[in-house]
Amino acid sequence: KLHDIEAVKFGEFKLKSGLISPVYFDLRVIVSHPELMRTISQLIFAACSDLKFDYVCGVPYTALPIATCISVDRGIPMLMRRKETKDYGTKKILEGKFDRGQSCLIIEDVVTSGSSVLETAEILRREGLRVAGVGVLLDREQGAAENLRRAGLPLRCVLRLTQLLRQLETSKSVSASVCVTVRTFVLENQVTIQTNDNDREATGDASEAPSLSRLSARCRMPFEQRAEVATQPQARRLLGLMAEKETNLCVAADRSLGRDVLALAEQVGPHICVLKVHCDILDDFSPDFVSRLRDLAKRHNFLIMEDRKLADIGHVTRLQATGGQFRIADWADLVTAHALPGPGLLSGLEGAHGMAAVLVAEMSSEGSPINEEYSAAALAMAETHGHLVAGLVCQSDLATDPGLLQFTPGVSFSGGASDGLGQRYREPGHVVGRGGCDVIIVGRGVAEASDPRSAAESYRQAAFRAYRERLKTE
Repeated sequence: KLHDIEAVKFGEFKLKSGLISPVYFDLRVIVSHPELMRTISQLIFAACSDLKFDYVCGVPYTALPIATCISVDRGIPMLMRRKETKDYGTKKILEGKFDRGQSCLIIEDVVTSGSSVLETAEILRREGLRVAGVGVLLDREQGAAENLRRAGLPLRCVLRLTQLLRQLETSKSVSASVCVTVRTFVLENQVTIQTNDNDREATGDASEAPSLSRLSARCRMPFEQRAEVATQPQARRLLGLMAEKETNLCVAADRSLGRDVLALAEQVGPHICVLKVHCDILDDFSPDFVSRLRDLAKRHNFLIMEDRKLADIGHVTRLQATGGQFRIADWADLVTAHALPGPGLLSGLEGAHGMAAVLVAEMSSEGSPINEEYSAAALAMAETHGHLVAGLVCQSDLATDPGLLQFTPGVSFSGGASDGLGQRYREPGHVVGRGGCDVIIVGRGVAEASDPRSAAESYRQAAFRAYRERLKTE
C-alpha cells in the first residue's frame, strides 16, 4: 500500500545530506489516506506493547498525526514538541501538561540515523521526562537502531527496509536489480552518531553488546595472517580462501532434495566460503549427488560443512563419520559436533580423511539450556584438540586463538526478528562487528529469496564490510 500511494519511491533522489539515494520515503502523503494512517498507528502501538509509558510524542512533523491517532484511539495523553521555541505566547518547545518523572514514548515515521529522535529525546529529558522508547513505522537500517541503543533508547519498528524490499521483490513490484542497488546503498552509507554516555537513561536492558574495543585480539588480525598461524589444515585452508575470495559468508542449504541443494550451490557458489548441508534430511542422497557437490565446491572454491551435530561416544562417532550410507568424511571438509560427550567424540574423528570438527558452543535458538560453563568447556575442548577442531558455532566472542574460526548462525537482515519456531535473528554487521563472528551462516534469507544469487552477494558485502571495519579498531 505504501508503494501504491507513492510513499516509497525508487529512482535517484538528493537527500538533505547531499547523497543521491536510490530510494525515498515520503510518508507525509498518508494524511490523505485516513484508514492507512489508522492502520499504521495501530501497528506502531502494537510493536511497542512491551514498553510502559504515560505519554506519546511525535517527532515533528510527519509523525504528529500518527501520534495523534494513537492518543485518540488508545486514550493516551499526547505531548507536542515544537520544531523550535517561539518568541511569543508561552514560548514553550514542549506543549502539554505533565509531571517530571513521567515517561513518554517517541513516535516517528522513518528513521535513518535516528538524529531527529535523539533531538526529541533530549528535549523530553530536559523537561524532566523519562523516555520509554521509540516506536517507528520504518527503519532504513542505516545506523538508527545502534545509535539509539547507545543512547539508551529501545527501538521498536513495524518494518525494516530489507523486509519491505523482499515483499516488493516477491510481488514483482520492484526488480531484483533495484533491490540490490538499494541494499548496496544502505550498506555503504551507514551513519554513526556519538552519544554522551552520561546522558543515557537506564532502560532495564542489560543485554548490551560488547563494543568493538572489547573484542579479542583474534578479531583484529586479517584472515591471511591468521591462516599463517592456524595449525588445523581445514581452518588454515578456509582462512586463506576467505582472504582470497573476500567472503565470510556460509549459506545453509537446508533442502530436502539433492537437486535443490545443487541448484542453490550453483547460484551462490561464487559468493560463499562454506556451504552448509544436512545429508540426513535429503530424500534422494546418492553418490552422484556427492560427486556433483564436490565438483561445484572445487569450481567455485568453497568448503562443504555437514551440519550433523555429532553427539556420541568416540566409537559411534567414527562409524557415523566413515561408515553408513552417508560416509560423511569422504566428502565433507567440516562437520558440526556437540561438546557434550567430551574429548572422546573428537578421538573418533582421528583419521577421518582430514575432515575437521566445528564444535557447538552456543546456539541461536530461544530457550537453549547451554550456559556459560558449557560454552567455556566447549572452548577448552577446541583449544586442547586444535589438530581436529577448526572452529566453534557460537553467538559471542569466545575464542582467542587466531587459528579458531567462529561461525554464527541465525543471521538475517531482519535482525531482532524470530521465525516463530524458536530461531532468533541478528544482523550481519552486528555479529561480525560486535559479536566476534568470523563466518556468518545465512539460511532462509538467501535460500528462500527470489534471487538467491543477489541475496548472497548482499550478505557477502555486509559481512565482509563489517570484517574490514573491525580490523580498523584499536
